[in-house]
Amino acid sequence: MPQFPRAKWEEYSNSIAEKEVDQHFMIKSAIVDLEAGLPIRAVAEKHGVSRSALHRHYQKYSKLSGDEKANYSGAQKFGFATIFTPEEEASLSQYLVQASRMCYGLTSRDTRTLAYNYAVANNKTVPDSWIDSKEAGIDWLAGFRARNPELSLRKPEATSLGRATSFNKHNVQEFFSNLQSVLKKTPFTASDIFNCDETSVTTVHVPPKVFAEEGRKIVGKVTSADRGVLVTMVGTISASGQYLPPYLIFPRKKFQPLMLTGAPANSAGGASPSGWVNQELFLEYLKHFKTYSHASPESPKLLIMDNHESHICSAVVQFVKESGVTLLTIPPHCSHRLQPLDIYVYFPFQCQYNKAMDNWMLFNPGKTVTIYEIASLVGQNLPVSFTPNNIMRGFKKTEIWPYNPEIFTENDFLTSAVTDRPAPDALDPVEAGNNQAKTPSTSGPEQSSTPISVPVTPEQVQPYPKAKPRVLGGRGRKKGSTKILTDTPVKRQIEEQEAERKDKKARGGRARGKVGTVGRTGKAKKDQKTKKLFVDSEGSDDEKMILDDDSDDSMKLGELEDESEKEEEIFDSVSTGDFVKVVYKGEYFPGSVQEKNENSVRVSVMCMAGLRKWKWLDREDSIFYPREDILKKLSPPTPAPGTASRAESYFVFVDW
Repeated sequence: MPQFPRAKWEEYSNSIAEKEVDQHFMIKSAIVDLEAGLPIRAVAEKHGVSRSALHRHYQKYSKLSGDEKANYSGAQKFGFATIFTPEEEASLSQYLVQASRMCYGLTSRDTRTLAYNYAVANNKTVPDSWIDSKEAGIDWLAGFRARNPELSLRKPEATSLGRATSFNKHNVQEFFSNLQSVLKKTPFTASDIFNCDETSVTTVHVPPKVFAEEGRKIVGKVTSADRGVLVTMVGTISASGQYLPPYLIFPRKKFQPLMLTGAPANSAGGASPSGWVNQELFLEYLKHFKTYSHASPESPKLLIMDNHESHICSAVVQFVKESGVTLLTIPPHCSHRLQPLDIYVYFPFQCQYNKAMDNWMLFNPGKTVTIYEIASLVGQNLPVSFTPNNIMRGFKKTEIWPYNPEIFTENDFLTSAVTDRPAPDALDPVEAGNNQAKTPSTSGPEQSSTPISVPVTPEQVQPYPKAKPRVLGGRGRKKGSTKILTDTPVKRQIEEQEAERKDKKARGGRARGKVGTVGRTGKAKKDQKTKKLFVDSEGSDDEKMILDDDSDDSMKLGELEDESEKEEEIFDSVSTGDFVKVVYKGEYFPGSVQEKNENSVRVSVMCMAGLRKWKWLDREDSIFYPREDILKKLSPPTPAPGTASRAESYFVFVDW
């Protein structure tokens, strides 16, 4: 007889509770009916028990004597024994769900280990096999999953730490706050709100499943090449459900109109060596956007995009301000939840594009896909995936339109809970110590015979992952944030940063060089610290030499002597036959002075042969160096330590 459905079991249990009938009475009543000669199938259906269980109890009951039959209690042996109570299993199930929402879900083996530790912490009686392996058995896990159908063993999607931690309440609230201020300032309609983003289309597709004979281990299908050529497509959609002609970027130095053969009507394109978007091409895309969105100061538009560095420059901001376009950026690493194109549009587009690529290979045997077929494949699949339904669902899912800042709940921000902690200065020493990340034990606690009064929860046995308190530091690139790029303060900040980068680049181009070690290939050694020299040609007071603290010739900021006087002093002390330290094309070399005149010296330089080891070149290589390129007078070199043959060829400078 098949097992009863869960709903029927629950209904039966409720009826038993109402009638105050226990399992002991149920089994005893069923056995009485069997003794009366009723068939076991009918008795099992009448009392709502399993026929196999009832048969097992009746066989055991038949072997007992008269007094033992009278005292027989089938309730204690009824059904299968479980380690945990329903409340404890519900707590364990909730823990697994919570961990998966935090992107730190547990595998089958991790769950079995946690179950063992959980049982030991609550002083449960467990099988000996659990104690030997320090984990629950596979049969327990199967029963646990059957009793908790809300759990499912899933293959997780790889989620970067940046995405997991950046999508937090602060970043999302800041974005919706900026969006609200934009909507209040300008009454945009659905047809005025746009979203743009890039996606890649390549010349190599992922083959779908095919039929093949049973048992064959290797089944292949033709693709265009081993590695594909990437073409970037910039797509644009509006909250009204419409899409603009795409902008394609091809991996070429020069763009040819032939590359757009078969593309959707009014498509445009450009070229870059890598096939990726850059600031110049993004500015060209904005001109394309202005044309087909009909943006103007009289008809303003809102364009939402990510804050990639290729999208942000003063030329872009100046153009959109003149064109009546407001630029709003999404917080870093949040496009998977806040960008309509990523949520409902690009996934079906990539699926359709992959199918079209597979069909092209099927009907063009022996040919390879080139970048000249990309546009036609895009044109075939863009109308199929960029449908009004998909586009409007994307804006609705993110609640950008209609505007709803309360779309995300606390469960949506659980991925950032691991790194959601205050800065070190906001914690007292005790609290900071308590916030240290706890490493779960893999061996499990030892069994204890001491009973516990308060049940231990799974979170107490294995706490949720938690990062250590933040360490404040000034190094590294400043983190981005959501911004309204067309606001005057932000625009001024972008212009200042751009001017600072240009000035730094110009100063770096005029610099005499950087300290480093150069080998035969001319590349800096990775295992040594590089030292940069930032000195303007005019020798300004605020630009000083910055060297490693570990270097013999390192000097702190503000301790340099007057540069011109120092150069004169070094140059005057040098004579023919001396060894000097010179700078050439940004790198430092030792060499021997061959000749000296009024403003320069001719030096025969050495090349790097190892860590602070130098050797003479096989050929004569001596050139004239101006007085400002003579940085230091060196003591004569000594043979490098090692074998005799190496000591004859390699030298070291003790005062290098």
